[in-house]
Amino acid sequence: MGVALIHADSVDFPAAAPVALVAINPSGIVGAWPTEAKAMLGWDATEVEGLPLSDIIARRGDERALDGTFRRLLASNGSNAVAETVQVIAQRKDESTFPIEVTILSDGVRRLARLRELDSCKSTNPVDAESLRIQNQR
Repeated sequence: MGVALIHADSVDFPAAAPVALVAINPSGIVGAWPTEAKAMLGWDATEVEGLPLSDIIARRGDERALDGTFRRLLASNGSNAVAETVQVIAQRKDESTFPIEVTILSDGVRRLARLRELDSCKSTNPVDAESLRIQNQR
């Protein structure tokens, strides 16, 4: 699978926020897992490549709700260059949780998930599983 990544230096990110750019396919399956994602979530590339991103970052038990939200975000990323963002509570491999912002970036051909760790004090509105279920029913 060939993956072309958008250069992080072409996008304005807050300097203090840990960021990882994960290559995903149109279904949200991880194609490339960078070292920044490993540092943020604890998973090695060999453990996650080929799996749905929603299964990797969701709190255990929230996978289905987050998967529905990802499907909605991925569907809205059609042929136009767009970015869709959602804030959720993520879970690391060590089972600790933290707020994260997931932005699905697309240029119409490639898709990236930008994972940005949020300062728990500055997180505006991370979404819990029940809120995701309600959003996905709309």
